[in-house]
Amino acid sequence: MTDEDRRRTIRRIVLVGPTLGALSAVVVAILGHGGRVGFVVMLMGVAVGSLMAAFVGTIGAIVDEVRRARVSRRRVALVLSNYAAAAFIVVALGSLPGT
Repeated sequence: MTDEDRRRTIRRIVLVGPTLGALSAVVVAILGHGGRVGFVVMLMGVAVGSLMAAFVGTIGAIVDEVRRARVSRRRVALVLSNYAAAAFIVVALGSLPGT
């Protein structure tokens, strides 16, 4: 698997988080909960997607290091930005009143 393939996989996983978060927010709205609950559910979906993409990227980098393959700086930056995004969203959710 090339470095570009691994980055593409990470980007696809990142896109799954907001999609599942949005679907979950729609389900929460259908169940009759307020907009704040749907917003929190959507942000949690984004955070989970970012965290899962970061885990996949980290595991891919570890595998490539064991195989003595090159790990590009772009992939390292992508993984670190996913960890930072997940942490920022979780901290932002904790600062919302009533959560």
